[in-house]
Amino acid sequence: MSEELALTGIKAINLLNCDDFPEENLFMAEFYNGNEEGTTEVIKCFKDGYIFTLENKYAYTLLKSGDKELVFPNTSAELVGLINKSTPLSEKLEQETNEALKSSGIPDPFLKFEFKKKKLLLKAIQGTKPPTEYERSQIFEIIKRDGYYISWWVPFYENWLKQIEVNKQPDPIGRLHLAYLARHSGQFEKAIKLTNVVEFQRRYFECSNFILSALCTTRAATFLDIFQAHFDPQLLSVARLTANKAYANKQDSMVSAVYQRLSSYERDMEQLEYKAKINEAYKNWSSWT
Repeated sequence: MSEELALTGIKAINLLNCDDFPEENLFMAEFYNGNEEGTTEVIKCFKDGYIFTLENKYAYTLLKSGDKELVFPNTSAELVGLINKSTPLSEKLEQETNEALKSSGIPDPFLKFEFKKKKLLLKAIQGTKPPTEYERSQIFEIIKRDGYYISWWVPFYENWLKQIEVNKQPDPIGRLHLAYLARHSGQFEKAIKLTNVVEFQRRYFECSNFILSALCTTRAATFLDIFQAHFDPQLLSVARLTANKAYANKQDSMVSAVYQRLSSYERDMEQLEYKAKINEAYKNWSSWT
């Protein structure tokens, strides 16, 4: 090994505090104090929590500052071994989790979450069985808050739902999760088909009023999404009927938002119909002259 290695923060401090790290500068380390020139100072030794250079002495704690670095121009297997030894178990576990998540292809933003959440994501991705309803709901909330890369999760929720619904009635929570993700990733057909269950009699689709309302709200919003691309007035009628069903089961801000959007589109249609009538009335204007 001969590549340059720069350590900072707690990783550098843990190395210096390692019992086996020598006081003498056997690894020919240099100290960068954050100067604009980018020059480093030759280190004489490490002792009593201080780095002694030819010119100054610096407390280990200064390495917590992002612009201070412990620089090793050349690395060795022995140095790497000491770094690994000085790394706390919790940090090693997090590194392993990050590597496993990267291997799964998960988008980078999810690697920035706290360790507990990353463990949950990894467990769900690697598992052969669907996560529990509680775990799926936790992951769903993480995805919603992030707001990006929603489509990346659709295959997972789709596979989990298939496993859960094998020889069973439709799963309300699973369908709500997947319908939301499908809608927000532009997979409108999938979202509509998933929410067709709201048209069933309740004895064939048992769920709480809250979940039924949420499914209807997602379904109505999807009809409006389709309307934006396919200017069919019938979509507005179906959306209103579905929104009414959502409102009948639970009134909340999401249903109100659908109604506001729906009313806006209906006003647009009324204006277009009015203009069409005016155009029809005056289409023979040239015959008047």
